Amino acid sequence: MDKMLSLTIMFLILAGFLVKSCSDSATVLAPDGSQYQGDLKDGLMHGQGVLIWPDGSRYEGGFREGRLHGEGEVFLSDPQFGISSYAGVWEEGVMLENDLPAPEIRYEEADVEALLYTENSRLRRLIQSIPPGREGEPEVYLLAIAGDGQERVFRREVSEVAAQLKTRYGERLHSSLLINAYDELGAYPMATVTSIEQVLHAIGRQMNREEDLLMLYISSHGSEDHQISLAQAGLSLPDLPVRKLAAVLEESGIRYRFVMVSACYSGGFIGPLADPDSIVLTAAAHDRTSFGCSDDSDMTYFGKALFREVFNTSDSWPSLFNQATDVITAWETAEALTPSLPQAHFGEQILKKMDNFRPTPAILPASTPNRELHSDPKG
Repeated sequence: MDKMLSLTIMFLILAGFLVKSCSDSATVLAPDGSQYQGDLKDGLMHGQGVLIWPDGSRYEGGFREGRLHGEGEVFLSDPQFGISSYAGVWEEGVMLENDLPAPEIRYEEADVEALLYTENSRLRRLIQSIPPGREGEPEVYLLAIAGDGQERVFRREVSEVAAQLKTRYGERLHSSLLINAYDELGAYPMATVTSIEQVLHAIGRQMNREEDLLMLYISSHGSEDHQISLAQAGLSLPDLPVRKLAAVLEESGIRYRFVMVSACYSGGFIGPLADPDSIVLTAAAHDRTSFGCSDDSDMTYFGKALFREVFNTSDSWPSLFNQATDVITAWETAEALTPSLPQAHFGEQILKKMDNFRPTPAILPASTPNRELHSDPKG
């Protein structure tokens, strides 16, 4: 979906207002010029009705407690890209389903063919660049994965996460990025089940397994059966199930693992990955969606809260996670979203090991003020 149309849709589906009428059905004019005609409950749009925005666009369908809820249809006063209306299903103001066409991804078939012929050499170069661990010097090996190349937010996020971790760990950090992105074909090795497996095995061979730390950051769409979406323009790629990831990590021989998953339903990754030598942070509970994964976002809510809003406030990862969760909760509350409920597992043994990976000099909140904690999560 083009950014302009996405912004228009976002404005429409989030709009809603309090109507100051005590009747069960009424025509009401809101201060911004919007009009509502339909059922009311306790002064709020509730039931069936029609909401007309100041630009003439309108929504016909269900409402609950002042927000779009249930089945409905939006009619645009100014059709964009051939779209004049679309039907959808809303929950508390958030559109869950719609009949909009899939976003058009532009690429040349020749580009995809060239990508296939050169992909192996890109992956080989990345693997060969992973340095061996140095005895007595605890190091961090980062694998950052942007899984779904149909939206750029995931590429932007893993790039910023890698940059932030570099500021914290300096020369002790060795970064590997696997990125699917429709607008940067060939810029990075693709994120596939095979490439993820090969890079993790290579890291396991190169690191000192009793000293060094793996940090695995995954940003993508997730499914209710706990699979990470792996998608690249012009190709059909299998997704990554949590059980497969757990098996690959076990086979790699990597002992100390710090896994972060920014995806819907990612809480389902904790059980299969948790042990005393592991930290697992997820953007949502096993049965909840997370937010901020649209193409016009620069980071997901989870990534932005953790790595931009609070990252420089503490040396303690449990503290950072708790602070980031508070920020996410504030954003979701302000937008009346169903809470995503980020989840965490902190293994007893790896927490002791994390003292070896504190920044030098140590981060002090007083000397490194963080950004406003409740700024616009989409900005």
